[in-house]
Amino acid sequence: MMGQSLTRRIIAGDAMAHIIGQIDDMVIAEAAAAGKTPLVGKTIAQTLTTHLIDASVAGLWEDGKFSLPEATTVITKKSILVIAGLQNHIDRYNELFCIYNINSAPILIVGGGSVGRSLGQVLREREIDFRIIEKSRALILDDRQYIHGEAIDTQVLERAGFFDAPAVAVTTHSDSINIYITTYLRYLRKDIQIISRATLDRNIQTLHSAGCDFVVSHASLGANNIFNLSKRGNILMIAEGVDVFRVKTPEALAGKTIKYASIREECGCNVIGISTNGSLMINPYPEVTLPQEGEMVLIGSVESEEKFFKRYRPVTVEQ
Repeated sequence: MMGQSLTRRIIAGDAMAHIIGQIDDMVIAEAAAAGKTPLVGKTIAQTLTTHLIDASVAGLWEDGKFSLPEATTVITKKSILVIAGLQNHIDRYNELFCIYNINSAPILIVGGGSVGRSLGQVLREREIDFRIIEKSRALILDDRQYIHGEAIDTQVLERAGFFDAPAVAVTTHSDSINIYITTYLRYLRKDIQIISRATLDRNIQTLHSAGCDFVVSHASLGANNIFNLSKRGNILMIAEGVDVFRVKTPEALAGKTIKYASIREECGCNVIGISTNGSLMINPYPEVTLPQEGEMVLIGSVESEEKFFKRYRPVTVEQ
């Protein structure tokens, strides 16, 4: 599970939208806007009016920080888009952007233990090349994709292709080692995407401060599964501290327009989908009325999610 979650965070050197999760028919994907894609320099509103994106731009990552975009938000070469839509929306996006290649160099994995091997297997299934740096010869499975040595040795990093790689995943079982390696790798390269695992929640912020763009912890994976099995509703963790969640429309909001409900202003999360009678509306306009007998799909931080539940205590969606 940890290896699969880390893999979903990797932007594999292209402009394609890579699926990271799904709630019912709504697919959540991420795509890098870097390179020569026509998205760079445009506002969110412009991408919709020109039909560059038919799905909803539900969020943006910039330098490892997540934000909810406005219509006037400008996409930069550092932006990673969080896209919400139906499968055909994602397919069309990839048809448009498959020609834009950002970096075809192998992904780098630090640590050849169970998590690193699992991550490599998922990358192999996605037909993405990778290299694994491992200091223990006993864990090296082959000489082509494994590089023996320490990840803080620049010669080892050079042999592994670190200086050309679009992303690196730090997967050792020690948080302190992961923090140290992340700090060193970020010092060597400001532009590379760094993803790390964390064993303890208290080290998540330290890993971010060290230069990690994304951190996945064992505790958050367990909590996500517990939420999905509870009576609170469907919750999809798309990154540490950022969730997409589905709930039945609270009575206090039913019949109000999204704009009048002021959910973003009061709770800090956005409505990215509305389901009524089995029909899912993606990226609803502010003037759309929230249905009495329907469901809402929202995105936001864990804190904004908690604010929403405390304020409205909605009836949950049956599993």
